[in-house]
Amino acid sequence: MLTMPLEKLDNKANGLKKHMDDLGIEEYAQVQIEDSYSEVGGGSLPLEKLPTRCVVLSLKEMSIHRFEDNLRNLGGIIRRENSGNEEA
Repeated sequence: MLTMPLEKLDNKANGLKKHMDDLGIEEYAQVQIEDSYSEVGGGSLPLEKLPTRCVVLSLKEMSIHRFEDNLRNLGGIIRRENSGNEEA
């Protein structure tokens, strides 16, 4: 994904959001796509930041801990958690 164009990341994020909307996620969470960055984090570029898109869920009534447990049970999920107090 390091070399994936931002336009393709946009398409993937929008596709995931649409899929989640189709499944009725709005009952449990608000879904938004936000600009963010990822860190390369190694080798000769340890502090290099790459622009990315994040699909952000704001949970309505479920605790983050319960939601996290549910994600773990799904397997194969790449996620980054943020309490909203700091930039992820």
